[in-house]
Amino acid sequence: VDPLVESSLCRSRIAIQAARRVWPEEVRKTEDALGNFENFDWLANKMSALYSITQIGDSPDAMLGTDAVFLSRLLLEEQLLDKGRSKGKGKYGSRYHPAPVDCRENVNSSKVGSRPLTVGECWANWHELREVLRMKYSIDGKLDPLPRIREALAEQYKQICSGEETSPTLMPCFHDFVLE
Repeated sequence: VDPLVESSLCRSRIAIQAARRVWPEEVRKTEDALGNFENFDWLANKMSALYSITQIGDSPDAMLGTDAVFLSRLLLEEQLLDKGRSKGKGKYGSRYHPAPVDCRENVNSSKVGSRPLTVGECWANWHELREVLRMKYSIDGKLDPLPRIREALAEQYKQICSGEETSPTLMPCFHDFVLE
């Protein structure tokens, strides 16, 4: 595996874990609705495809990966609003959408409505999306989530660097954070 791809997948997984810490209830609702969420490769793949937009700039927040946490929350919510209509089929579907929880089509599911944003749509509109997401995903409807995101990311990085986090999917980040 290409080291750059491995690094972006790793950083995507860190952002997903941070989103779980910052918005536990909201992320849990999405996880429950999507079924077996232990396999979130689809989300890490989609985030990895968008990795470069979450690293724009040289501000401490850009370098830390706060935008990636906002992106993970957005993509989870988009998938929840989709109600399973985008089922992991087709050219990109299996990479960027979860596999169906059960093989039966949901007969009560409407075919009309919203769909998850595509990678291209996220890419083209990220500058505006980033500002909207910061307001939309406030804590308790009033607090800026950025301090909690910074805290969650710092904790993730600390666990990786100290060896507390031994997940094989996060260990490639050890090189990024400790050896560079």
